[in-house]
Amino acid sequence: VEQFVDSRPDLPDVEREMVLGWRDLVQGPFEVQRKDGPALVVQSLVDDLTYRVRSNIGRAVFKQMPSRSFIIARLVAVGDEWMLSGPVQILRGSERDIAYQLALDMSLRTPEAVFRNPDKVALAWEHQRADQARFIEFFGTDLLVVPGEQAQERIDGYYTHCRDAVLGRDR
Repeated sequence: VEQFVDSRPDLPDVEREMVLGWRDLVQGPFEVQRKDGPALVVQSLVDDLTYRVRSNIGRAVFKQMPSRSFIIARLVAVGDEWMLSGPVQILRGSERDIAYQLALDMSLRTPEAVFRNPDKVALAWEHQRADQARFIEFFGTDLLVVPGEQAQERIDGYYTHCRDAVLGRDR
């Protein structure tokens, strides 16, 4: 994208900005929420964000994508909206498990995709702080060194402590 823009010095600023915006892409499974005029409103199953999507081949393509169906797609930014880019696979609502499995797989392979959502980043830091507090509560320190033969027993005890803390059980 940068090479294309650099090779076109006569490109108007608005078009230059639009093309450079194509570096920001979102892909994966999306649940179709509704049609909104010439656009489709979808929610990413990976980052939980909502996207207003258009198609460069017209809105007729959206007839194949009813509410509560799923699409596997790539979206590129165009101003404040998004454009379908490349092939789109459509899954029926009854194929929800497939869409969610794809989202889980993608989240594990590319966690940065999850963290496009600032709320997910904040939640991750909240969980990290809670995990650290549980560690310190159990071990009495944030740094622990134990002999190798005690490691598994200490880890098992810590995991039990974490499970009980998360489930709200008193020990």
